[in-house]
Amino acid sequence: MKFVLGLVLLAVGAHAMTIVTVSTPEPKVEASVGGSAELKCEFDIQPNSTQPPTIAWFKGNDDFRGVERIYTGHKVWGNETERREDSFGDYIGRVEVADLDKPAIKISGIKSTDFARYWCTVAEWGVRTELGVDAKSVLLTETGHSEASIDISVSGEKDVEEGGDVEMTCRCHGCTSAAIFDWFKGAFAGSEWVTTGNYTHIAAKVDVGVLGFPNPIEIDDGFGQFSVTPSNSLRLTGAQVADAGRYWCKVTSGGSVDIKATVLKVKVPEFTCAGKADGYYPDPEDCAMYYQCLYGFPQPFHRPCGYAGMVFNPEHLYCDWAFNVGPPCGSKA
Repeated sequence: MKFVLGLVLLAVGAHAMTIVTVSTPEPKVEASVGGSAELKCEFDIQPNSTQPPTIAWFKGNDDFRGVERIYTGHKVWGNETERREDSFGDYIGRVEVADLDKPAIKISGIKSTDFARYWCTVAEWGVRTELGVDAKSVLLTETGHSEASIDISVSGEKDVEEGGDVEMTCRCHGCTSAAIFDWFKGAFAGSEWVTTGNYTHIAAKVDVGVLGFPNPIEIDDGFGQFSVTPSNSLRLTGAQVADAGRYWCKVTSGGSVDIKATVLKVKVPEFTCAGKADGYYPDPEDCAMYYQCLYGFPQPFHRPCGYAGMVFNPEHLYCDWAFNVGPPCGSKA
């Protein structure tokens, strides 16, 4: 039994980074060889972007590494009646996305090799951080050969003050064998669009409680401020803006898979120029914004970088292209 739970950790403010959230209303679809199937996908982008996102479907495994791209499409900025689309490999001519606003994919002429897990991926336009690219999966199975599903409960949306502690719930109901809980932080690892962030293993634990043992056996209780609780939740101590990102819980306990996401918000203190020298300061909540402190003005000036694809460079204190800026705002190594 195996599932992946995605969580988003972000900073809250009037100019928060773009957050993409993908959902799959039907996480499992049955079909027959020679027939067709529709894999549904929906998404939400906050705050709303003026540029259309890029949509992609991947065929892959349970943890989305080593996936194969089968479709990419997007509307043309400034002329949304025009589209750019491509299909790939064995799926050329067999896949169709009718509506890029609700990018369900239809697979026709289904082959036995098509029964697999498919990832719907939505990427914001511009500087694509791990928050700006999300993915959820749909399992395509052969009619009459469907595996049993598991029941998952996840944390609802939470708020935590900067410097506070928080737990991200990861629970598997119906596990019938020992479960391995792996926690990761980072971007959708199958997407070449992500320009910042890495997919990093941060904690793991083996839970044999379902076999009648009273306590879980730890194989790796996390790194730094991360740890795994006895109930297999990920505990973050002293949350900071630098911890912003996407968190994944992967549970292995048989053949069933489920995927869900939740949002964890970190509240940061309001920026003030009190005690600061005149100059420019990064906005910890939005890479494309910065603050300016000027003598005689008690309140900071909050300014945008002005051009899409540019972010504030905290090393040189000016707006720059993302490839010249290090993570988390840019891609410079």
